[in-house]
Amino acid sequence: MVKTYCVHPGMVRTDVVRNMPIFLRFGNSIAAPVMLLLQKSPKAGAFTTIYCATSANVNSHSGFYYVNSTKQQANPVSSDADKCRALWKVSERSEREM
Repeated sequence: MVKTYCVHPGMVRTDVVRNMPIFLRFGNSIAAPVMLLLQKSPKAGAFTTIYCATSANVNSHSGFYYVNSTKQQANPVSSDADKCRALWKVSERSEREM
């Protein structure tokens, strides 16, 4: 049986901007002192994902949204069947078609 979860890791301190244009890296370095106070370590950012993959409490359920290892209410748009179909169609198109 396949189980699915939507996991929000929060603001995680990574090197995600390393390959971005210089102006984005510069902005990131200016904001770094403040961001250090707000961001989680990569280890802490992975905790909810690991929780969903290993917890007996979670493994009996599927299809929920988790933040900080807690089941949360997802945005109502995620349950709109028409919007879900439209997103699926867009995601199937190749980059050339866009």
